[in-house]
Amino acid sequence: MGQKGILKPTTQMFPANLKNQIKVFAVDLDDTLFQPDLTIAPFDAHMLCKLQQSGVHVAFSSGRMAFDIRPRYISAGLSLDNAYAVGGGGGEVVRLSDKKKVFCSSVDEETIRTMFTYGKEHNFCCEFYSEEGVILYTTDNKAHDYHMSILTIKDVKVSYEEIIERAIKEKPLKLFITEDPETIEHKVIPDIRARLNASSRAIITKPEFCEVLNVDVSKSTALSFYCENILGCTIANCFAMGDGGNDIEMLRDSGFSAAPANSTDGAKAVAKITLPWKNTDNAVGRAIDAVFFDGQEFDKFHQRR
Repeated sequence: MGQKGILKPTTQMFPANLKNQIKVFAVDLDDTLFQPDLTIAPFDAHMLCKLQQSGVHVAFSSGRMAFDIRPRYISAGLSLDNAYAVGGGGGEVVRLSDKKKVFCSSVDEETIRTMFTYGKEHNFCCEFYSEEGVILYTTDNKAHDYHMSILTIKDVKVSYEEIIERAIKEKPLKLFITEDPETIEHKVIPDIRARLNASSRAIITKPEFCEVLNVDVSKSTALSFYCENILGCTIANCFAMGDGGNDIEMLRDSGFSAAPANSTDGAKAVAKITLPWKNTDNAVGRAIDAVFFDGQEFDKFHQRR
């Protein structure tokens, strides 16, 4: 047994020679790589760096924006050389060394007006990530407070009229309504889906979040763009890990995929394998160890410490 009584990595969980097929390791952040305090555990960071040094491209793939992803990448000790991230749930692909967007897909004006007018009608908290690196929002509530607690950026409160005006001007990648989970699931999601045009879609990414993006935006489409246009391979050469609703397409379409034990049922249903470890059990590091390093690194790392 390994640390905390959790099973050590075993190559028997994974297809033979999987590591020879993989050029990209794409990993979600919140509830997959991150610990509850939003840090990256030392063993996970160690294995990500070791994997990158072996020649596999490490791509953080998150609902967070690239300006929030980049410092997390650096904090893990990863090199920015030829490094890219998928941000905004698939709405952008960004080269981390110079922050250049190589792919971007914004919501349209009709979607902005539909989403935020609906929010105004019900006094729901509407939000979007501004170009200024802040969150604009309309209404104070616990769901918005929670959203801010998991970010490292500031928020600015505005009127419904101003948030519509600013969103039309700035063309954000996605829009939010943040409310209590029951309201999101049983009220906001069905109402918004009934109102949106065919160019947009609404998903639940956390129980408190309804997110609206372009219908063709997903982590899968962004990863496919990255693989095909930057690396000259396909998403079949990607090993993806994720836990939630905005990871489903990425987990389904990647050549191989794994969901941590704490994942949603939807993520587990499409992932090629569900791991016996939660994010808090070093699921990311253990999976990398098992696939790429014959399961030998976990004990070595902890013996050194």
